[in-house]
Amino acid sequence: MSGTFGYEMDLSRCTDEEKENIRRQIAFYKSHYDLISRGDYYRLTSPFDHKLFTAWEHVSADRRKALVSVVFDNIRPASPFHKLCLKGLDPSLQYRINGKKKLYSGALLMQAGYPLPIIQKDYQSLQFYLEAKE
Repeated sequence: MSGTFGYEMDLSRCTDEEKENIRRQIAFYKSHYDLISRGDYYRLTSPFDHKLFTAWEHVSADRRKALVSVVFDNIRPASPFHKLCLKGLDPSLQYRINGKKKLYSGALLMQAGYPLPIIQKDYQSLQFYLEAKE
């Protein structure tokens, strides 16, 4: 989604469930197209230096919206707690994550970080969307 968005597969071999999942993914991409294509891009971790997960972020020019993507590597037994420090946000604004009521300051998200969930399977991924409170 951060590069050339497409599917390298034979769609005629997909199940109905897989096709519906693809429809949802395309709708999500279209709803965030401006942010992904025109926003500032931040590599939050390097896949070469950080072996547990790779993360990147797109931030709107006005710093009121952001989309963060995280791809985990292999799970590890007794994996430690991880947090992800974001970039490019406005430190004075309050952000909702995925539309939830709880607010996080831009300063907190950039300095202390956002807690990542403990993963249960290899190569899981997640995205979260931030929007500044009006």
